[in-house]
Amino acid sequence: MKRCALIFLIIIVFATACSPAAQTATPAPVATTAVPTASPTLTATPTITISQTATIQPTETWVPPLPQAEAEEMVIELLKNNGGCRLPCFWGFVPGEITYQTFISQLSTFKNLDRLFNILRNENIIDIAFSYGYSEDPFVTIESFRVRMTNYWVFESENEKYNVYEYDNPYFVEYTQYYSLSKILFNYGPPERVLMYPILREPPMIVENRLHLFLDYAESGWNIDYIMPLSKDGNYYIGCPAQAMVGLALWTPGDTEIAAASIRSLEDYYTFPIEEATSLSLDEFHEQFQDPAQCLKTPIDIWPQSAAE
Repeated sequence: MKRCALIFLIIIVFATACSPAAQTATPAPVATTAVPTASPTLTATPTITISQTATIQPTETWVPPLPQAEAEEMVIELLKNNGGCRLPCFWGFVPGEITYQTFISQLSTFKNLDRLFNILRNENIIDIAFSYGYSEDPFVTIESFRVRMTNYWVFESENEKYNVYEYDNPYFVEYTQYYSLSKILFNYGPPERVLMYPILREPPMIVENRLHLFLDYAESGWNIDYIMPLSKDGNYYIGCPAQAMVGLALWTPGDTEIAAASIRSLEDYYTFPIEEATSLSLDEFHEQFQDPAQCLKTPIDIWPQSAAE
């Protein structure tokens, strides 16, 4: 009887170990290690979305062109006060800060003007011409650019056609007063140096003789070139800055390489400092030519180009 009871107890223990309830209890530790495996792979998606949207925003700088009358009025207002900023800023364009795309976009505001920046007055063309380097990257910064302001009429015959500077257009004098020699000297003080050079008979584009006066404000990031008619009075060349056309070179202040290049552009001409070309010191020049009625006087015989006349 005791032997049968022992056999019965062994059967019960064996049956309990093999039951389904016993099997589900033992793998529990395994289940807890498998749950978190998917979560780390989900963090990369937001990073891609952010980087894509950041590169699209700068393309929103393009603006539609103004109608011709409005564009002309705006150009005249910008000329009168240089867009409310000081050189080398020009019309709000600051070298070293403005991108190529924004620069082109803002200039395109005036594309309805004839030849972009031409204004017709008294049958003369007032032309504001920009020159700047090309870049395939629209977000690159423009480090320098040039602006030229001229007033001319077009001579055209059966055999030839060329531009002739017109120095007596009162509209040009009025619109460009901010950049006149007298105003520049008054508003910006004496330049670091002043150079003079004559240009004698350069057809077909410009048929009259000219006298150039070059003011260098290199440390501030700009210089200005005045182009005036050249006349003779005895043994002297005479030029009056109040009649001058204007050329500006503008760059990021402190960029010595661009500053040096702006001077190298004069190497094709025979130049003299103002102290040698006239009897004036730099300080005397600064003081005297704040009067717009003053004219320059330089001896003819110091200029080697005079032999070519």
